[in-house]
Amino acid sequence: MPLDRAERAQLVSAAQAIGVSLDDHGVELCGLYLELLEFWSRRINLVGEATREAWIARHIVDSMAATPLLRSLSASQPPSIADLGSGAGLPGVPLAIALRPARVVLVEPRRKRAHFLRAIKRELAGLAIEILPSRIEDLEAERTRSLDAVVTRAAVATGDLLAAASRLLRPGGLAIRYAGRSVLQTGSELALATPRFTAAETHRYQVPSCPEGALMVFRMRST
Repeated sequence: MPLDRAERAQLVSAAQAIGVSLDDHGVELCGLYLELLEFWSRRINLVGEATREAWIARHIVDSMAATPLLRSLSASQPPSIADLGSGAGLPGVPLAIALRPARVVLVEPRRKRAHFLRAIKRELAGLAIEILPSRIEDLEAERTRSLDAVVTRAAVATGDLLAAASRLLRPGGLAIRYAGRSVLQTGSELALATPRFTAAETHRYQVPSCPEGALMVFRMRST
């Protein structure tokens, strides 16, 4: 079912609250993505059961939280991003919508979820997304040091994220993990030390009607 007027208003205002401006085409793409999530969730367990209002806030808009950081990576060209353990396309698909025409690689080894992501690629044909049904450690050698950012929405542990990012990111690129409340409370992963990355920065954000979120951000060192 297409977005109704209230859902469109919720989507636009919630995105604005985290610094993301959605044009009409972006709103339409989000609506189509929501329809596909609903349809496929009846067949495979993509995201937990919830209302459309909750899916818009907790999944679609929340996934866009890294948009301002990723947009700042380059003023001259759109960023290239890998979403590790993409699952239902989160956060990669909403980021691809918000950052059009950014190139987003959705890395997902589970067969049924990779099938879903291929359906997303077909139906949201205007997005520059690529599907890699691969484990993180098996990513092709040609991607070494070629990406501007690597992201994960808590699907990959911080240590594994940084291990993959150290092979995939260009100098100055970002490794971003959407942090859960437990990570913020304990601070354990924020203290993770690595010579390849600067110390973690925490960027907190608030999607309306959702708990406070945060991004753990590591920057690849130049040497």
